[in-house]
Amino acid sequence: MILFKVFILLLPFVVYSESITRIQLHSSLHLNLSYPVLNHQWNLSIKQFKNKWFQRLISSKNGIYTEYLENYQNIEYYGEISIGTPPQTFYVIFDTGSPYLWIPSKMCDSSDLACQVHHKYDSSKSSTYKPNGELFYVQYGTGIASGFLSSDCVHIGSLNIVDQTFGEVTHQPGQVFINFHFDGIMGMGFQQRSQNSNPTPIFLNMIEQRLVDKPVFAVYLNLNEDKTTSGEIMFGGIDDRYYTGDLTYSDVVSEEYWMIKIDGLD
Repeated sequence: MILFKVFILLLPFVVYSESITRIQLHSSLHLNLSYPVLNHQWNLSIKQFKNKWFQRLISSKNGIYTEYLENYQNIEYYGEISIGTPPQTFYVIFDTGSPYLWIPSKMCDSSDLACQVHHKYDSSKSSTYKPNGELFYVQYGTGIASGFLSSDCVHIGSLNIVDQTFGEVTHQPGQVFINFHFDGIMGMGFQQRSQNSNPTPIFLNMIEQRLVDKPVFAVYLNLNEDKTTSGEIMFGGIDDRYYTGDLTYSDVVSEEYWMIKIDGLD
């Protein structure tokens, strides 16, 4: 799930829309070391995540829903979302290679360091929480996350997605999730119908709840640390300030990943 590669492929799929939610990106050049981490472990994490990209959310303008993204040393672009009523704030990466939204749970064990150094969701503090209880498990190339499913309102900028099912993670073994700024992962991929745990992906819920005019999201990434923004993710349309010329469209090969066919390279 290399987000950098996927983002490049996603850009040709965007279309015009008068209602777009924007989330802006900002640079973050400090490391989260709430617990000591050995240098060789950090270097290994750098290699494992070198092509990962993550994000951060803020506002909407001209009907475009935009989230501002935080850039951490060109390794992670992460954004802010909130869950529940009243809202509980979390930082997530936007992963186009998976469909699942998950957040650390207050129910995690005290020995789980990754959970202890990040924000945790507390269902008892939300009036819109709905229990589910189904077991949740997802495996990535760099680690696993497991727990159980719950439902609640999810807020992304001015978007309010109701009854969104997500994973309350109680177990994150290993060092990977300890070292980074993000609390959880927001999957932007296709629904995995072959899986036992099959919650509706959050972007599909945005479409089904008619929160966006067009079934489109777009990503802009900025590597220039002198700029005030590190990029943004847009829901419902695109911003023509971020490209020149005409857009090129290509069919998705299968509804499993955002994958297209390439006939050749020049």
